[in-house]
Amino acid sequence: MIVVESATEVRLNLSTPTRNAKDLLLFWGERLSQQKLSARVEAIMLKVIETARLDSRSLSLLQEKVSEKDDANLMDRLRARLGDSGVSILQTHADYRPEFAWKIRRAQSSVESLPVAPRPIWLLNEPTSLAEIVDGKNSAWLLIDGPERIEAGWWDGRKICRDYYVAKNPQGQTVWIYRDWKRDGQWFLHGFFA
Repeated sequence: MIVVESATEVRLNLSTPTRNAKDLLLFWGERLSQQKLSARVEAIMLKVIETARLDSRSLSLLQEKVSEKDDANLMDRLRARLGDSGVSILQTHADYRPEFAWKIRRAQSSVESLPVAPRPIWLLNEPTSLAEIVDGKNSAWLLIDGPERIEAGWWDGRKICRDYYVAKNPQGQTVWIYRDWKRDGQWFLHGFFA
């Protein structure tokens, strides 16, 4: 009979099921390295609370492309090291206006990816007028793609009417600019592509 005087419970929640012992040891190592213990460790007990069916597939001899499993492993490592509440992810939100089309939420048990679209990774907090950036300089901006008309927001009083373009600025950076038809067709810089 084992008598436990005081036990420290350490939880590890995985994003996806795995049977890979190497991954499990890596995740546990990250989680336990962050754990403060009040006494010496005399025993470790592993308790599986929930199991899931693991789809079988053929393993390749060649290195595979980055997959959802790799994303899930990264998420699990981050959550193991930083704690479940220490990792946030971007989540899309149903709104056509770019500044309202995303939310930040705590990462939970599944990995989600943002849809592939011609959207920049970095949106500016406030769009910047191209007139302020150019400021009388004779610099060429090259339009690569567009226009994409976004006209929305009538339902909440924050209506926009913009034509968005993917462009190259004079420094060669790929940027997202728009022409604002609510402001007499003025041009604005809204974001940068990676």
